[in-house]
Amino acid sequence: MPIDRLAALYPDDVNDMPVAWHQLRVAGPPASYRLTPQERDSADLSERFGRRTIMAFDVRSNDPATGPQVDRLAFIDKAVPHSLYDLMCAEVSGAAKATVRDIGRQTASAVWRSAYNFVAFVSRPEVQRAYGLEGGQLHLALNCDPNTRDRESIQASKQFHLHFLYWTQQELAALQRAEHSTDTRTLLQRRLVDPLAFVAPAVIAERLDAFDLENGAMTLPPFHPADSIHGRKPMGSLIRLSDWAVLRSPAFLHTIDRVHTCIAETSAQLQEAFTGQAQPPELWHRHALLPPSAIRSNLSKLGFSARTTVALHHLAGALSDVSPSLMDFMKRHGGARRQHLVLNNPCYSLNLYTPAHNSVADPLIAAREVYLIIRVNLFSAIGGAGLLCLNEVPCVRIVREQGAFSEPLWRQRIRFQSGFVSYNYPLIEQTAKTSALVDYRFGDFETGWQAV
Repeated sequence: MPIDRLAALYPDDVNDMPVAWHQLRVAGPPASYRLTPQERDSADLSERFGRRTIMAFDVRSNDPATGPQVDRLAFIDKAVPHSLYDLMCAEVSGAAKATVRDIGRQTASAVWRSAYNFVAFVSRPEVQRAYGLEGGQLHLALNCDPNTRDRESIQASKQFHLHFLYWTQQELAALQRAEHSTDTRTLLQRRLVDPLAFVAPAVIAERLDAFDLENGAMTLPPFHPADSIHGRKPMGSLIRLSDWAVLRSPAFLHTIDRVHTCIAETSAQLQEAFTGQAQPPELWHRHALLPPSAIRSNLSKLGFSARTTVALHHLAGALSDVSPSLMDFMKRHGGARRQHLVLNNPCYSLNLYTPAHNSVADPLIAAREVYLIIRVNLFSAIGGAGLLCLNEVPCVRIVREQGAFSEPLWRQRIRFQSGFVSYNYPLIEQTAKTSALVDYRFGDFETGWQAV
């Protein structure tokens, strides 16, 4: 597939967009705490996360639609950090639970309440002073890509998980050297400004516009590509929240469910319009495209505006079939897969973000400009924890494993993580049906976190 065929999917002035693709560099763990080959390759979650589990507990749900369900949530010290102060919350029962629809409602409530509690925790004056958090920013990031297993994916681990990410003012200082994207034709830039970056928001906006976003607590601002290109807004579709407290409401759970359903159903409809097939393809296969006339006819029946339909026509025209011989070549060449093999649907990331900077006088928890950012991917395998908006730069790539954190600095990270989970769990326990709590303490870098 000639890569230049995708150029029509980008605004003419996309190369004016401020970006930071090389500046924000984050070290990896000390050498003795790096992933072992067994940890990296193991299908056993207890072995993969064993040295890095900070706390784990069961959450019981009894949803009318699905019946009783038990999920196991774990807070995990990430093997390859996106920032000095980060961790993740994952469902680790071992069952296949990749999406927000696969976990119970009580579990989802515990996750999003934990997200709210993270914002509250980093906003506390004593925490800001102890860890140097003044002037920093945060993101809460979720990736969903359950069906891509034959190339790089934004959800490498197919367990539901949410990233808790905080960058200090010192880390953000690197973004003062932002640049412009200059040329979206290169492989690196296709990975960072996905061809759907300016198409999907219009599609999602038209589909989500039919939803009542809970009486003003959540609103859907109009999508204008220029807002991202000129650094005024993050890239992607935006739902504006009235404040962080919305995360603790049943309305937010409902909205997250509807966003997932919207993306899953719409992407399946578009795949069927393009190929005649609504279900994801088998491993090492992509559905063949229908004739252009059939695609035009199918798109005309989906109810999109004329402008969005034209953009979807451009998308269909930019895609090509993958022959068996080409797929065989891609099996042996990772670069070709990343450049030419589309991700299977649904494939999206969700980020919770405020452009505000933290301070004791004006903490992040008090922010009134809070966004749920929705980004849909076609080729880019960089998810919401690694490609995001920071410091008023709409497209920042986190360059990871750049050297190693010192052991004293990593122990400071450990104290931050331990402080957060100790703060968070009693608040979660008040509303969720939790049990089988196991708390962990960090011993040394060889053994990591151990149950107490």
